[in-house]
Amino acid sequence: FVQNKDVPGVIGKVGMLLGEGGVNIAEYLLSRTSDNDSAYSVIKIDGQISDVLYEQLSQVDEILDIKQLHV
Repeated sequence: FVQNKDVPGVIGKVGMLLGEGGVNIAEYLLSRTSDNDSAYSVIKIDGQISDVLYEQLSQVDEILDIKQLHV
């Protein structure tokens, strides 16, 4: 689950980091807030991401919050 600034390029940055980490995206669901300041994503992946990759994603300037859920 990702909260990010609603600006161009975020999906690309997240996709590149996941791809470089060998993580396959099964589904990417994105929704914006009504004031268009931030967006929320549910990114379904095959498996889970490593602590290192989680930290890399957390360091993306546009990402405000990230949580890895196991369901």
